[in-house]
Amino acid sequence: MTSVALLSFVWLRVPSCKRCGHQEISTNDFLETRGTVDQRTTLARLDAEILRFRAYAEECITALEQQRRAVSDGLTRVVYPVLTLPNEITSRIFVHCLPDHGRVRPSPRCVPLLVAQVCRRWRDIALATCKLWSSIDVHIALSAEANVLRPGGYELGHPLSWTIRQPFHEPYRKDVHLLHYLLWTVFQLQRLEADISKQQFRALRPLQKPLPLLQYISAPLGSTDLQDILQCAPQLRELRIVDLAPDFQLASKSLVRLEISHFLSTETVLGILHNCPRLSYLRCSVDASMARDPTPAIFPNIESLDLMASLMLGNSLEILTFPNLNHFAFGELSRRNLRSFLSRSSCTIQSLKLLFPWNDVIAVQQLLGMFTSVETLEIRAGSLSWLEPNLDLLPHLQSVTIVPGGWIDFDSVIGLVHRRRVSTHTADIRSLVLILTAYTLRPAEDARWPPDPVTMFEFERLISHGLKLSIRAKFTSGESALWPDGILDECESFELLPSA
Repeated sequence: MTSVALLSFVWLRVPSCKRCGHQEISTNDFLETRGTVDQRTTLARLDAEILRFRAYAEECITALEQQRRAVSDGLTRVVYPVLTLPNEITSRIFVHCLPDHGRVRPSPRCVPLLVAQVCRRWRDIALATCKLWSSIDVHIALSAEANVLRPGGYELGHPLSWTIRQPFHEPYRKDVHLLHYLLWTVFQLQRLEADISKQQFRALRPLQKPLPLLQYISAPLGSTDLQDILQCAPQLRELRIVDLAPDFQLASKSLVRLEISHFLSTETVLGILHNCPRLSYLRCSVDASMARDPTPAIFPNIESLDLMASLMLGNSLEILTFPNLNHFAFGELSRRNLRSFLSRSSCTIQSLKLLFPWNDVIAVQQLLGMFTSVETLEIRAGSLSWLEPNLDLLPHLQSVTIVPGGWIDFDSVIGLVHRRRVSTHTADIRSLVLILTAYTLRPAEDARWPPDPVTMFEFERLISHGLKLSIRAKFTSGESALWPDGILDECESFELLPSA
């Protein structure tokens, strides 16, 4: 209490306020002062009370302002290390938070919207970072009008990435409003993934429209659109299409990666290999037809060959040589022709993807014995109990992906990891991925999900010992699960449906 507050005016015998000393004049007491002298005395005392109370209020406000300044000064002396970083460094950190696959689906729980909600400075930095807003992954719902959000915060000429999805096993909607959002940004596209019809693509991208930045495209293209894109996209490196007309001559000097879903003749595949000199990755389905001119050819640039969905490939491989091949994927294949192909190419296969339609143990042993240098293996097979012991034929194997066609024996999978660890002649399994399909997860006692507690405990123990384990389950309802992470990134891959 200040000196002003201690001043006491005893008048009208009214008790003072214990906090400020203010004396309240009651109406009855005031009416009792009938004389002029008494009224003037009362008025003077009221004026004095007002002055005293104003002085007290001013001192209280002054004291509060001093306390506020002290607290504010203390806050300004607090240093948040993350806020001392230059804006350029913070911007780079934000960009590194984006998913590796580059597809960004708008969500307040993910970058970039997540970091834009932290504080004003981070929001300003995020909005000024063009790369955070240059990619978008949208899913078009058929039950309602498709409202596609355009990426914001980009600058003129900055590369953009668009991914457009439609529901699986549904007819393609004809009135999807893509033009209003995409047509005026086509010239800035660096990557385009569009699960739309060929008519929609023609409306999205008119013919002879330059695509100076386009490097990757996955879309249903007719022959006319494909030829036009090859001419208007000088930097095109990756192409993914559904089919290719038999008479179409695909030629490109910049193309590095090519994926075609439908079957191609051996003649067509040879033409692609000859007309695309920089091609290093080829994924297609080859029929069993023989080329009209079966002249042997060597293609040193091919490093990855995926013929997973092909028929018998004996005739096709008889005339092909890939000396630098290191990734090979195939299904049903004659072992005699395969051995001749590998011997002729003298290549070192480090990544292998196999489809086993048979349960012949001897055939599996002979096949795996041809790929002793394999480090990464993906297997699509039926029962794994007969396959698991034969993986010891791959001494350098470190990464395994298993896609069982029937029920899966988790004990065999665990036994594989343990046996590789105790063996002195084989490398440890460092990465294991199990992909369980709807057929694998049928309602049976020996194939239910999740596994029993003992199996789950064993999986957790393997993880604690350094194994990178991932189990993905795709149910008949369309839902997916990922263990142990629990979150499955729906944008991780893009499927171009054949019905497009």
